[in-house]
Amino acid sequence: MSVPAELLYTQEHEWVAIEGGTATIGITDYATQALGDVVYVSLPEVGAAVTAGEPCGEVESTKSVSDLYSPVDGEVTEVNEELNDDPGLINAEPYGLGWMFRVQVADGQVPAAGLLSPTEYDTLTKSALLAELAPDHVAGDAGDRQGDRAADEGVDLAEALLGLVQGAPRDVGRGHPVSDLVDRPCEVGPGALDLIDQRARRKVVRRSAARLDVGLSHVRTVLARRVASRPG
Repeated sequence: MSVPAELLYTQEHEWVAIEGGTATIGITDYATQALGDVVYVSLPEVGAAVTAGEPCGEVESTKSVSDLYSPVDGEVTEVNEELNDDPGLINAEPYGLGWMFRVQVADGQVPAAGLLSPTEYDTLTKSALLAELAPDHVAGDAGDRQGDRAADEGVDLAEALLGLVQGAPRDVGRGHPVSDLVDRPCEVGPGALDLIDQRARRKVVRRSAARLDVGLSHVRTVLARRVASRPG
């Protein structure tokens, strides 16, 4: 993700290039990655008055439709007509050919007022990325703790697996600490472990097998014996 040092930015992920009294505006690399492929853009008309922080257009992608905000007060002097035929330019060159519109900044306005420096914007986007990743880390830590608990309490994972293979539902919701990984006690039959987070389930099996010395070969042997002993 690039954050050019010569530009200014908004918290809504627009970039601004100030030359004299004219501001050229587009959306950032971060915004294009979040949106996905842009398929349509609605820009303000030339001559329209725009207000800083107010919506003045829309960007439609394969994922969503998002408002486009003006970073400055003023009058629109030019729009990028190329985007009508090729909105993908926004993804390909967000800071170049994908620019969106230009504004003659209103008299008396300090163009950079309220805008973010490259360093400030970089910090903003990194914080947003960390916030998006945080739930995954929490889930992973929870899976680790569940795996430790299952091993410490001596859960017979082979028995739970056997119940699934034999097709006889088992109420592991009350009999096994593994059930803490689901929202409520439930009967587990074929396919029901889909309710359990895949990553946490793998960690539970791996950690429990290591600590209880229950290898995969043992599980396969027991499974084979039980399946062979099934009537018919």
